[in-house]
Amino acid sequence: PTLTKTRKMAEFTQSCNIIPSPSLSSHVPPLPTTSRGVGSQLSTNPQNPSEIIYASGKFVVVRDVTTQSAWVYRGHNADVTSCKFSPNGNYIASCDATGKLRVWASNTPDKKSKLEVQALGGPINDVCWDGESKKIVVCGDGGSGAHVRCLIWDSGNNCGEFVGHNKRSTTVSYKPNRPYRIMSGGEDFKAVFYAGPPFKRESEVQGHTNYVNCVRYSPDGERIVSVGSDKKVCFYDGKTGALEKCFEGVHQGSIYTVTWFPSSDKILTTSADKTSKVISVPSGEVLSTYTLGSALSSFCVGGCLATSTPTPLILTLDGNLHLLTDPTTPTTIHGHQGSVKCMSFDSTEGTLYTGGGDG
Repeated sequence: PTLTKTRKMAEFTQSCNIIPSPSLSSHVPPLPTTSRGVGSQLSTNPQNPSEIIYASGKFVVVRDVTTQSAWVYRGHNADVTSCKFSPNGNYIASCDATGKLRVWASNTPDKKSKLEVQALGGPINDVCWDGESKKIVVCGDGGSGAHVRCLIWDSGNNCGEFVGHNKRSTTVSYKPNRPYRIMSGGEDFKAVFYAGPPFKRESEVQGHTNYVNCVRYSPDGERIVSVGSDKKVCFYDGKTGALEKCFEGVHQGSIYTVTWFPSSDKILTTSADKTSKVISVPSGEVLSTYTLGSALSSFCVGGCLATSTPTPLILTLDGNLHLLTDPTTPTTIHGHQGSVKCMSFDSTEGTLYTGGGDG
């Protein structure tokens, strides 16, 4: 059995965040953590789509891509692997490489902690909230136990039994409306469908022939999409989990992430072929293709839809964020992925130069 250690807010007194000085006018946060061959998660605040959230080493970064204001959460002692806003925007669930899940307030200066629990025995790969901001599902490396787990957001109590994967689970998604469903994907090439709560396995689908890298429910809950290292894009019925159709040849490399447009009729994909594409649903027609360079650093490893427009925001392997307000001249957000080692200020030009351990 998996050993569970939970600490509630009343029992948790350690400071999780450094409250900035009132004299601080601005700061530049680090860029997202990236790794070749692995997708990196980006998502937005449902209550403010201009705010994006991502992991950077042991930190969780929230930054506004319009105003460039930002803040950093420092509550983890290991590398953060996944983080998401709750649908109501009041809390954030963040997970790390030790299998720990933390739930904390996003709207208070001290980012007060609501829950800390050892959710899995190994690294957590993905996290997702239910539509009511009451339950959280995580997936990853469960060791000898289950690789997927669903918990009550403030108590850590289990919400079902998740069997089905015989290897690590890489991705998970929670249906945003009733009847609630969960789908997970894994290194065993399977997509597993659960109904509840309390959740139990309903079916398994082997639409992929390689790792399932990302599964996501549409905002209206009618469909699920999955993408994988086999370059396939697969669609499923949101209520039954039945496979509807798989499209091949959309990308020429592994597909790392997929994001739905709010209208539920298009998706945004990112791939190792150095492109990101907008695809029509359910036809599978490619509506737009974005190429951000030809170098190795131009691998598109993550993406989301930022601002109220919504506008594609693409993460490349070098950590840079590209906001495609105008696809011909994207706005690129630069920075460091590692620690800053040195700096110098040019008082003549009013420019600060920095050098980092990331090169």
